[in-house]
Amino acid sequence: MIVENKYLEDIKRIWKENNSGYITKESNEMLIKNNDILKIVYLENEVPGGYVAVYTKNDFCKLENFPDKIEKEGNVSYIWEIVTDKNYMGKGIASKLMKYVLEKFKGYK
Repeated sequence: MIVENKYLEDIKRIWKENNSGYITKESNEMLIKNNDILKIVYLENEVPGGYVAVYTKNDFCKLENFPDKIEKEGNVSYIWEIVTDKNYMGKGIASKLMKYVLEKFKGYK
């Protein structure tokens, strides 16, 4: 089952247990506190097994201090991060989350 904007403490736990230096704690805290970032959580037997965070405004590059090459016309969605709990890796959770995101944001750049 997939839920939105719930299990935020579990998102923090999953990130902490799985972070290997590719993303920063500040980035993870920002996504949890930012109401403009949609948190999509996959539940396996009522236990969060992974999540994807999606930002749908076209100012992502400005927030992250990146060169801005995003097309400003139309709807934009940006995957902030996607993480699977180590205990659930290899079970297709990230794939299910991506399928959900692609369907939900169909037509977005």
